[in-house]
Amino acid sequence: MNKITNVIMLTIYNLIGTKVLINFFIIFFFFSLIIIIIIIIIIIIISISISISISISGIIIIIIVVVVVVVNYNLYN
Repeated sequence: MNKITNVIMLTIYNLIGTKVLINFFIIFFFFSLIIIIIIIIIIIIISISISISISISGIIIIIIVVVVVVVNYNLYN
């Protein structure tokens, strides 16, 4: 009788242990997935802001070049 209860207790303990481990791994997996997604979003936002600032500076440079060319053209004519 004692052996049977020990086996039952062991199997219950093992089941609970594996369930806890599985839950822990699932939580860890989702947590790491969320962190990876957040990092990707941050990288995308940074790259978009960098490209926007580059395009803005490019537009400003183009405007400056156009103004200089127009002013020079008007001066020489």
